[in-house]
Amino acid sequence: METLRSSGHGASGEPPDPQDPADPLATRVRKTMLEPFLLFGIDRKWCIAECAIVITFAAGLRNGWVLLAVLVTHPVLWLAVRRDPDQIRCYTKYSRQGDYYEPRQLLRQKINARPKGFARGMPC
Repeated sequence: METLRSSGHGASGEPPDPQDPADPLATRVRKTMLEPFLLFGIDRKWCIAECAIVITFAAGLRNGWVLLAVLVTHPVLWLAVRRDPDQIRCYTKYSRQGDYYEPRQLLRQKINARPKGFARGMPC
C-alpha cells in the first residue's frame, strides 16, 4: 500500500498535486518502510541471537535434541514482541543504567553509567 505525502500547501490552501513535478516535497511513503524489520515475527537481531545461542549449545553438548529449544524460546520472544514491539529494545537500553551511581565516574564506564544529560562520560 502506498500513500502520498506532501508538507506544502498551495496559495489556495489546497494540497499540491503529487504528480506535479514542480512540487519537490511530494514523496511516496510505503507502509513497509515505517514498520520494523521482523524475521519470523521477532526483531532480526533477537532472532539471529536466539538461533546462534541454541546452535552453540547444541554443538557444545553434541546433542541435536537441544535444537528443539527454539520451539520454546521463539514463541516467548514472539509473544513479547507482539504485545509491545519496543519492549526488548527498551529493556536492553536501560539495563546498562544502574540503581546506584559511583560518585566519580570512569570515562569508559558501561554499567551503572549516569543517564544522558547528567554528565555521562565526563570526568567529575
